[in-house]
Amino acid sequence: MIKAPLAPLADETLADLQAWQGEVDGAGDYAARIEAAEAQFKRRRPQVPFRPVLVALAAMCSGSRRCMYCEDNCADEVEHYRPKALYPELVFAWTNYLFACASCNRRKSTKFPLFATGSSSVVTFARVNTKQPFPPPVGASVLLDPRQDDPLAFLRLDLVDTFRFRAVAPKGTVGHVRATKTIEVLGLNERDELPKGRRAIYESHVSHLHRAAAARRDPSRSAEVARVRAAVQQLSCGIVWHEMKRRRDDIPEVRAAFAAVPEALGW
Repeated sequence: MIKAPLAPLADETLADLQAWQGEVDGAGDYAARIEAAEAQFKRRRPQVPFRPVLVALAAMCSGSRRCMYCEDNCADEVEHYRPKALYPELVFAWTNYLFACASCNRRKSTKFPLFATGSSSVVTFARVNTKQPFPPPVGASVLLDPRQDDPLAFLRLDLVDTFRFRAVAPKGTVGHVRATKTIEVLGLNERDELPKGRRAIYESHVSHLHRAAAARRDPSRSAEVARVRAAVQQLSCGIVWHEMKRRRDDIPEVRAAFAAVPEALGW
């Protein structure tokens, strides 16, 4: 997970979202608004006026439209950071949208832990009555939001052995709780295919850097460096590339690879 660059939406599309949200907000009590949010989003999502939202979200993804959470699978589902089943007032809020893969979207579902107001204790909200639901409690969100947060400030990726995430901040801090809860809820370490994919991407990046270094030494291959750069930028698991740059002094083969292609630090 890396920070998603923000993409603008045209005023016309923002106005459409606001109008659709108004329909949900006017549906009645909280239970009625939840029902309206589900129905209206299902109806509006395939329609032409919603397409600019998908285009903007795709532009915000890393690599070749990778999921904003795992960065491994293709992003093909509009994910509500604050779940629409809990926060119907945000079902059409542009700032509440992420582009995710089905696996991450299903795992997160309506899980949305909160910090209890005024403390670092985590409240796990569970709806016990679906016919007469109550809104979630007030509190700061725990899960990292790649639109608002810089995941690199919270997560560190092991590039030597496990290729799993750990928290940057020490135990007992808010940063540690946010990192570990995000890893847990999304299964970023538990899903075996994700660490395996990160390892493969790491090896690919090292190979790309060696290829670029060889091309730099041969004037007849000057265009090859640009092709390598484009390939690096389109690969999945963007966190691996960012972590390689951040940790290059700690890993000899990475330090040597970047020393041979110093301009790659700006890729």
